[in-house]
Amino acid sequence: MPQRRTIDGSFAAYLKAAMQAARIPNGAQLAEEAGLAQSLVSRWLNGKTMPSIDNLRAIAEPLGLEPRELWVRAGYMTRAEVGLGEEPTAPTGRHTVEDEIRADARIRDDRKEPLIALLESLREEYSEDQVEEQGGRSA
Repeated sequence: MPQRRTIDGSFAAYLKAAMQAARIPNGAQLAEEAGLAQSLVSRWLNGKTMPSIDNLRAIAEPLGLEPRELWVRAGYMTRAEVGLGEEPTAPTGRHTVEDEIRADARIRDDRKEPLIALLESLREEYSEDQVEEQGGRSA
């Protein structure tokens, strides 16, 4: 197993962004949803300690992430060791479907852009239908 990263705040920043993207307002809420002590989550958010592999597993579901993505973010394993592709887009808190698709580790990387293209074509088709409906009503 690769050596664990030092506590430099990068995991804390990632965790805060992941919480924002999952609409979890604070550490107390994450702790409650994961069944963990609030003080423990607080130490992670302040960059004082790193979560264990088991604790990462516990917070994965409330965050909507796969545990292995968190294991990589915490420095326990590399993306190659856990079978993940390229680095996903970091959670932004902007809940667009495109952002969610790009950040979702469950979707194979080679399927993300085609899904986004399909979504865009459906939006275009829908907006064209809306224009036609509005044109028909005003005539």
